[in-house]
Amino acid sequence: MNNAHRLTLVLLLILTTTAVHAQGLPWRIQTIDKRGDTGTISFSKIDAPDTVHAMALGFIGSLNVVDRTTDGGQTWAGSLDHWFIENTKLQDLSYPTPNVAVVVGDTMFRDTGATIFYTHNGGETWQQGWCDSCRYPSGDRTALVYVSMCDSLNGILTGYNLVMARTTDGGKTWRRLPDPTKRFARLLFGIQCLSPRTYFVMVGTGIYRTDDSGTTWALNPIPDNTGRFHFLDSLHGVMAGYHDNEDTTQYARFKHTIALTSDGGKTWRTVFDDTIDVFSDRTDAVAMADTLHGVTGGFGGGWLYTNNGEHWQSGPNLGKAFRINDVTSIAYPHPDKAWAATTTGVILVYSPKLAGVERSPRTTGTRTTLQVYPNPASRTTPFTVSFSLPSTDPVQLSVVNVLGQEVATLYTGPLPSEAYSITHTDPLPCGHYFVRLTVTHRTITVPLVVVQ
Repeated sequence: MNNAHRLTLVLLLILTTTAVHAQGLPWRIQTIDKRGDTGTISFSKIDAPDTVHAMALGFIGSLNVVDRTTDGGQTWAGSLDHWFIENTKLQDLSYPTPNVAVVVGDTMFRDTGATIFYTHNGGETWQQGWCDSCRYPSGDRTALVYVSMCDSLNGILTGYNLVMARTTDGGKTWRRLPDPTKRFARLLFGIQCLSPRTYFVMVGTGIYRTDDSGTTWALNPIPDNTGRFHFLDSLHGVMAGYHDNEDTTQYARFKHTIALTSDGGKTWRTVFDDTIDVFSDRTDAVAMADTLHGVTGGFGGGWLYTNNGEHWQSGPNLGKAFRINDVTSIAYPHPDKAWAATTTGVILVYSPKLAGVERSPRTTGTRTTLQVYPNPASRTTPFTVSFSLPSTDPVQLSVVNVLGQEVATLYTGPLPSEAYSITHTDPLPCGHYFVRLTVTHRTITVPLVVVQ
């Protein structure tokens, strides 16, 4: 493709995006990664610690890349480019803080350890991590599939046959953990490091959970027809999936399923099980910014969203709007902004307050709302918590750490139906927290990141 044709293509995409956004679709194309005449990058994962920083992992042939933005997506640049031997590639990316990220993948060469790269300077430079114990029972090195960092130091990774390891130094070194299934399960659907002590590992039979860094595990069942999950805190999580539509009178081939938990995965309740549109296929990604705002994506361009945590609905098909095939991954660091990665080199940005999806109101209304700003917050700068109540209720508002321990009490007592703002001025150490609002028997949590 010559430069004139490439410029024409970009202009057409911009015009198409502008027209669709004007019609109310809360998505728009933020960037398209094209590497000269070699083709288009296929993105497989995107992650973001906040609304300013994000990284996307992708590949084209044997070239594996990590693109990054440090200005909210106004510009994207290559961060890690690595040529692999044939039929090997990077598999997963985790980006928990603006400075720290880890990627894992297939074994590069026979005489080296498993493929792990980490950065501690926001992607300026990368180094290779090491997990010499990441081997199959036969002693052969394993290809790594998933990685999840819960903060700048702690994280877990898994490979085929559920070879699992943890790091406590930001991805430099990894120590093997016992297989929680005790039978080397092959059907692995995802992992999540929620805190240095709490991990989730999903296999075909359910979700294994540990609250003691992998010493002991409990298996909880999963809802039918689900395969992707995301936990917000130790209690609240979401699962998404799809299944065949048995209603032959409908043209849609698949139904899509959303289920929620409020007891840490012990029980789930289905809140959506219906068709989206005739073009939608499998569900590949789900993310929630807090207990009120969530979004899904998948093959064919179908997607669902919620702005109250309970009622999920579909939006106009993204595949038709942007000529993409598959939304493979979603990062949702704040209710007002999410990023989505696609297999056609496109990174989409989701801005629900701009068009199509209204935010929960900050003033009084029919639902309880909770917001924190600025987020991320500075260690030395106050942050404000805004919330509204639909009725007069006892309220408990606090900040808890990743272990669920209360580190600050913001308010306790009854409050009438109204909108409130409380500013917290006492410094908090840098790290990940949750602002928790409990009203009668309902709890809402919002992740909070405190940086230097």
